[in-house]
Amino acid sequence: MNTLDRKFVNRILWCDCLRGMRSLPDCCIPMTLTSPPYDDLYLYGGHAFDFETIATDLFRVTMVGGVVVWIVQEQIVDGSETGTSSRQRLFFQELGFRLHHTMVMEPYAGRSHSDVRYGGSLQYAFILAKGMPQSINLIRDRLNNERGRTRSFTERNRDGQVRRRHTRTTPTFGARGPIWKYATGLHIAAERYTNLHPARMAESIARDHIISWSCPGDLIYDPMCGVGTTCKMALLSGRRYLGMEIHGAYWVTALRRLRKVRQAIS
Repeated sequence: MNTLDRKFVNRILWCDCLRGMRSLPDCCIPMTLTSPPYDDLYLYGGHAFDFETIATDLFRVTMVGGVVVWIVQEQIVDGSETGTSSRQRLFFQELGFRLHHTMVMEPYAGRSHSDVRYGGSLQYAFILAKGMPQSINLIRDRLNNERGRTRSFTERNRDGQVRRRHTRTTPTFGARGPIWKYATGLHIAAERYTNLHPARMAESIARDHIISWSCPGDLIYDPMCGVGTTCKMALLSGRRYLGMEIHGAYWVTALRRLRKVRQAIS
């Protein structure tokens, strides 16, 4: 594991992430959380998106046991999905990432406006790990229907013989499932001026992934940080952050946002 120079800690850099990542040593990032462009859905200032080069460098800078959370959604063209996220997932595996988990980020207001589909395409969170993730902190806020009930269980060997019998009391709360619901629209961030970004990540999504796949004090990296949602929620979750953003208007907004958060918690 390599350590980062202090100039990369708790900073949001105005740069192309490909150029920025070249300054990072190998195996230095414990967690990346990012939401890249969804095909050609938005322009994002007209900047190019070189997926394969970005993915390759992400594998290089991710430490062993580190995680990349890649949140992406298909564009629908002529009523059909492009398949881009599927190709990205396979490419990550070809690089050597382990596909630890595929999750769905489902909006609360997910209504269909199509006569040929059951709603829009799914928004995925690919949990990509370099080896077995070193930090797994499952959020346990699902209320169990049989909470407090004690039941008996048996386990069997492969030959069918009973190996062990034990009892277990169902806890009040269990771990979440792989589908997370979240709010959409203009109110997913406290700062209304972040609305200039056409596809902000919901703060609740960023917070919950950071809590799930990192520990306090870890550095959370976002190579395409937009208006700084990942960086903000890393700071509020007791983590450090590093963001990179190529589009000047988003970068200025992210700096303003993080400055206000720092003032509020100091």
